[in-house]
Amino acid sequence: MRKVIFLILVLLLTTNFHGAFAIDTHSDPDSVEISLPRMVNNILKDEEGATIENEEKVYSNKYVSVNINKPIVKIAKNKEAEGIINNKISKRINDFEEYITKLSIRDNEYNIKVGLEPKPYVINVNNNVTYNKNNILSITLNLYSYTGGAHGSSVDETFNFDINTGNRGVIEDFLGNNRNYNKIILDNVKATINKNPELYFKEAVDKLNVIPYNQKFFLTDKDLVIYFDEYEIAPYVAGIPKFYIPLSKFPKGLNKVNIQVEAPIIKTINYEDSSEEFNQYLSYPKIENMINKGIEMKINNYIKDEVFNFIKDIKSLNSQNKDSDKYVKGVTTYYKSLFKDKNTIIFYITYSGNNRRDENILLINKIYEVDLQSGEIKVKNQ
Repeated sequence: MRKVIFLILVLLLTTNFHGAFAIDTHSDPDSVEISLPRMVNNILKDEEGATIENEEKVYSNKYVSVNINKPIVKIAKNKEAEGIINNKISKRINDFEEYITKLSIRDNEYNIKVGLEPKPYVINVNNNVTYNKNNILSITLNLYSYTGGAHGSSVDETFNFDINTGNRGVIEDFLGNNRNYNKIILDNVKATINKNPELYFKEAVDKLNVIPYNQKFFLTDKDLVIYFDEYEIAPYVAGIPKFYIPLSKFPKGLNKVNIQVEAPIIKTINYEDSSEEFNQYLSYPKIENMINKGIEMKINNYIKDEVFNFIKDIKSLNSQNKDSDKYVKGVTTYYKSLFKDKNTIIFYITYSGNNRRDENILLINKIYEVDLQSGEIKVKNQ
């Protein structure tokens, strides 16, 4: 159970790495190709925009083996935006490196304690610049970790920047001037899936009725590329499914960018506490980057209280079931999120409990619909 929970937490935090192979639906609409891992950029330059160089960080010890290629963005005409962009990229990479390192220290200290050899975890970071003109910079980080098991885990995270402000944008910021742009995207994604439906999870595809406000994407000179995380809509072998939608499908093309306000960010909070009698592996969402910090705090406190009140309730029940099969030995929470629109986020939080025989005896699914303007939260059981 511990290993399964660990994998869930890693996938949620990294909110998912790029596999060695990926579905590529670009070159031939009737076929699926296997894409090799991307090469790292050396120097990419736009005469009127950004120059991107790489800073390499390589080291290893008994806990981790690290190879990081961090992009350094330089904008001659706007040093303020340059600093904002580089800080955001650095923070994402540093958070990833720190998280995997802490996991390795914890796990390998235990291995050493019980007489096993430490096994360093692997941390690799690469990057790929796919669009760098018209004051738009589209740069994707590939975050890979190997922590044991059959294979590693990978997540792609794209930063679509307005280099005038240093702010990240969502699809609406770049294509929102096109009427029904969301429908154009969804129709193209669905059409591609329908050509090879066996490659995807049917249940996930059936639920794909809207493109989330914060959908992952990147730009190229010719395409808008929509992509999904590992296991999100397809098996691991598919890697990260990508859907190439020609920019020519959008009659008005790309907006002239002027991103003054970024969309809120959902951060995963992981909490673990283990003892002989009770284990907690908790993962829950925290909203950041809202303009109204009061509403942000209100929402985050509500969600956190929901999670830890669940723990209190379980402990109370355990006091009545000490010698029973109903005694809950381990609890887990994990979640998914959906930006319904710019003012609404939906959290799907699962609360799970196992007995001493590691049998699941408790499973609760709750849906939280969050109004980002008022802080109002509607809750219902799924």
